Amino acid sequence: MEDAAIVELYWQRAPEAIGHTQEKYGAYCLAIAGRLVPVREDAEECVNDTWLRAWEAMPPSRPGRLDTFLGKITRNLSLDRWRALRAQKRWQGQAELALTELGDCLPASGGVEQEVEAAALAERDIPCSFQESGDFFHTMEISVMLSLLEIVDNPRQDVPLISVLRSPLFGFTAEEVRIAQTGGKPRRRSNRPKLVQPRQPSLFDAPTQTAAAITQEERTAHGFAESAIRPAYPVENGFKADLNRRITDIERQMREEEAKLSAEERQRRHEEEMQPRPFDGLLEPHLKEGSFVRVNTAGVRYQVGYLKDVTRYGATFHPLDLGKEQREKIAAYISVRDAYERLYTYEAESR
Repeated sequence: MEDAAIVELYWQRAPEAIGHTQEKYGAYCLAIAGRLVPVREDAEECVNDTWLRAWEAMPPSRPGRLDTFLGKITRNLSLDRWRALRAQKRWQGQAELALTELGDCLPASGGVEQEVEAAALAERDIPCSFQESGDFFHTMEISVMLSLLEIVDNPRQDVPLISVLRSPLFGFTAEEVRIAQTGGKPRRRSNRPKLVQPRQPSLFDAPTQTAAAITQEERTAHGFAESAIRPAYPVENGFKADLNRRITDIERQMREEEAKLSAEERQRRHEEEMQPRPFDGLLEPHLKEGSFVRVNTAGVRYQVGYLKDVTRYGATFHPLDLGKEQREKIAAYISVRDAYERLYTYEAESR
């Protein structure tokens, strides 16, 4: 059967479309999966998942070449399976084992040392009490580091990724995580009052001190100490200072040009910038459907958004209308993710 007829069966939601696809391209897709996944059962499962993905993709997709369309789906599924098997083989619980071995170096709560100390203090009629601490390996800090290790090994795990983004390492709010997951779709707001939950102290918290607790003598002594250790002739990073001056000049010029525009022109320009457009950046292999990307615009400004309709020939960039703080956080995540993916690919190809 011709490819156009098979695609038409998919559009008609006819179940026999899968049978014709497997009959014509089953061996072709199995050969692609077999090159990446060594176990035949896993390769056959990737091929079966390919038919399911094709059924979900058509409609709305209507591929011109069905063999290329199915081969790309099989390759992506096989790569995901290969990474999962490789991660499972690499770790096998070694991260938790390493932290468990660390327990030999930590004092246990309610141990012999506390009993000896309590007995010695009781002999001298000194009351004492020891606070029972929870399991060290189930604290928030250790859980965050375990989630971070899981993401480094496989960044496509959603639960550890959300756990790390919500942790004090990145400080994403629940609303920012929701925007990242839904692509910026608005959420219905509720009129019910919000309950303020007490925040548990963390080891990541920086020490704080209220202004009322700082006396004038402490301010004077602190200022004297800072002036004493401050060098008389500070050394300036000339390259960084020159770059910052250029960025400041460019931003000032752009703000002056925008100030000359009317409110209608600024609104029209903003609406044009938020329109989906072809992605003109480098479409790296790890960029998939819904991946965050950064696109440079005028001057030193940039936009962050996500990709849709990703093919081997290009993709569509959908900008996100975010504030400065949210945009900087997502841009930082993009740079870390791209660096990891490039290093991961380099190590996989060089071994």
